[in-house]
Amino acid sequence: MKLISVYFFILVLFGCASQQAYEGEKRSKDEVAIIEPESPSLFKTGPTVSILEVDGKKLDQLKSGAFEVLPGEHTIKVRLFSVPGAYGGIYMKTEPISITFTAKAGETYTVGNKGATYFVKENSTGRIVAEK
Repeated sequence: MKLISVYFFILVLFGCASQQAYEGEKRSKDEVAIIEPESPSLFKTGPTVSILEVDGKKLDQLKSGAFEVLPGEHTIKVRLFSVPGAYGGIYMKTEPISITFTAKAGETYTVGNKGATYFVKENSTGRIVAEK
């Protein structure tokens, strides 16, 4: 139980800011899109989604779960994972899969899963923009 508490503390502590996943100067929020994993909740049980790469660039998993990208087409690499002690006490991770979608400036996208299907949802409209 302590490991779960530490894990969620790390998510809250580091999950507040987004990580830049593009080259060059940092841009304002209305010039970039945010890609974030679906947040764990009391209503969603089981493994959570981890975003590993954006456009072939490996991301620092300890910095943040949210990533800033420039508008346009992007390919993300994601996997499901669970930590030891969570969800029945086993460590689990799936093979990474790639999902491609087009991001709009000023928009936030959530990456989640339903069973074996991954999706990217545009938060402002609730529309699924990619599925695999």
